Amino acid sequence: MLIYFLFQTALITSIIVLSLWIISMIIKDVSIIDTAFAPIIFVITFLSIYLSPAASIFKYIIFVIIFIWTVRLTLLMLQRKLGHGEDSRYTKLREWKKPGLSFNIFALWQVFIKQGIVIWLVTLPVQFLLFTSTTSSLNIFNIIGLIIISVGFFWECVADIQLNKFKRNEVNQKTFLQSGLWSLSRHPNYFGEIMFWWGIYIFSIVNSLTLISIIGPILFSYLIINVTGVKTMDKRMSQNYNGYSEYIKSSNSIIPRIFS
Repeated sequence: MLIYFLFQTALITSIIVLSLWIISMIIKDVSIIDTAFAPIIFVITFLSIYLSPAASIFKYIIFVIIFIWTVRLTLLMLQRKLGHGEDSRYTKLREWKKPGLSFNIFALWQVFIKQGIVIWLVTLPVQFLLFTSTTSSLNIFNIIGLIIISVGFFWECVADIQLNKFKRNEVNQKTFLQSGLWSLSRHPNYFGEIMFWWGIYIFSIVNSLTLISIIGPILFSYLIINVTGVKTMDKRMSQNYNGYSEYIKSSNSIIPRIFS
């Protein structure tokens, strides 16, 4: 039954991703997958809740957590995207292949299918919790997980608020933020996001089977640090701001100084 349950969520994820790929060809914007990242996770979570035999308390808690996270991140992504067209990271991909069918097939695998796989794997803790839980009471892992989720969410919210306020000031156009949470590490928003998903994993630990889903936060952390987040942003910031390369050598990338 677990395999069938996972197959259903994987199927829905595939349908959504393929639909977005088709839309991206029509509007010529591959970066819509980023804006859809959080909503897809919410859909998988909602489907998992609908199919789940777990106790209502776990369903309610997961729904509220993922819903709030989805709304915040989606609004943030829309704010950054609307009026700016396709993200430059994806525009550069168009240089790798000839326009038309060649690029579209390339984008299907390189962007949409890979992103779909990542999203599905990241949600594994939620899926395993909702399908394997046989208890109606919270354990110590659930409590610890909720604390970590709360701290991580608060951390990334504050970091994004500080960054948006900093960017709105025209005086700061040629420099980078080094105050508030941004004085403790170069990427406090990524730190909060990583904490959030590790909190989700710890919250999901209700039996030995749910331990398997650790692949979710491990993969997410690796991608944020080594692929889509820290390294990419550090490279871009070094190219755009004087002194940032030196700043990298004297600052923590992810873990705040208070923790290291």
